[in-house]
Amino acid sequence: MKYYISIEGDTNDGDLIESLNEISYVDLEKIKPVVEAVIAKKDYNWSTNEYSKGKNPYELYVESGIVTEEEYEIFYEFVPHGEYGIHSITSIKIFEVTRVTKLL
Repeated sequence: MKYYISIEGDTNDGDLIESLNEISYVDLEKIKPVVEAVIAKKDYNWSTNEYSKGKNPYELYVESGIVTEEEYEIFYEFVPHGEYGIHSITSIKIFEVTRVTKLL
């Protein structure tokens, strides 16, 4: 079985970008504390752009002791960045894929 993670981020005033990446089961388990922290924070939960309010994600989650640096770094690789970054993660989805058929 393969796992994929989809993360959608708000760049500014409802302009959304999304990433879809394969993720190992091991990494999926490691990022659970980050996902829980992001869900708990809600608005401005991943402030990386000029429209952001508050602390950047590293300060918010790692420096405050909510997650480890390893958990943060793994999760960070899957977050969409866009041209100017995002200020909030609006959706996180995990897909469990049992079969992939290549068409071309």
